[in-house]
Amino acid sequence: MDFIKTKGHLILAIVVLIVYLSPNIFFPEDARLLVHDNLDSTVVYYKNLVNSDVMFGGNTKKLDFTLNGLERGVF
Repeated sequence: MDFIKTKGHLILAIVVLIVYLSPNIFFPEDARLLVHDNLDSTVVYYKNLVNSDVMFGGNTKKLDFTLNGLERGVF
């Protein structure tokens, strides 16, 4: 009984997390959380910088072929 008094908040937090995440655990194909990485877009950004003449330029230089003149500082 002493354990429940001292660790009651921790046990309650774990139970709430399990209940909240249970749809993602039991039905992963219908999960509300999108699991992905940003490597696909990061590779394209860096490839555009390598192919441009502003690889080592200032942050205000513009990349003419990326989104109608996107500044280098955005990358």
